[in-house]
Amino acid sequence: MKNLILFAALVLTAVSFASTEESLESALDIQRFVIDETSMQSSQFEMGIEEDDISVFGFRELSNEVVGAIKALRRGDRHRNSYYAWGKAKNGWGYCYHWTRDGEVLNEGKPVDDRHCERVNPSIYDWGKGKNGWGYCYHWTPKGVAMDEGRPASNYLCERRSRSYYKWGKGKNGHTYCYQWTPKGVAMNEGKPVAEHLCY
Repeated sequence: MKNLILFAALVLTAVSFASTEESLESALDIQRFVIDETSMQSSQFEMGIEEDDISVFGFRELSNEVVGAIKALRRGDRHRNSYYAWGKAKNGWGYCYHWTRDGEVLNEGKPVDDRHCERVNPSIYDWGKGKNGWGYCYHWTPKGVAMDEGRPASNYLCERRSRSYYKWGKGKNGHTYCYQWTPKGVAMNEGKPVAEHLCY
């Protein structure tokens, strides 16, 4: 009786293992199929987006736009003959545009919602120097074109990427004050001093 129970347990274990192995193999096949299909489609588009190689699924190096395309295909919202990518307008600022596969801008040249481009190739927040000479946090396309028509963003968004710092500096009147600086040493807050305890 014990031998019969042991034999039955071994059979169940073998069946379970085979089923698990088959499911795992099927999952891997689906992932490979999605990647191969997306890579093939993406090669047909001239996206003009800066590439940043990253590892996906642990067995292939793909660029950001291909990874974005995989996610978009899974959502079923990517058009076969068009794509979304950042562009620089005639006014010099960055926007998200809808493009044909041949690189023609759709939507009568009007920008589309940034979210379409964010899903493919995320924008960044980083410090910059305004025309007035002071430091601010700005919104940038991945290629470094300023967005939001040059309006500064919340400092918090840039602090998450790289921290500003506080340091003593000399004012125009010759006296020393505590100032806030961008990581590249550009004075912030339009040159106004901050609380001295921040520099201690």
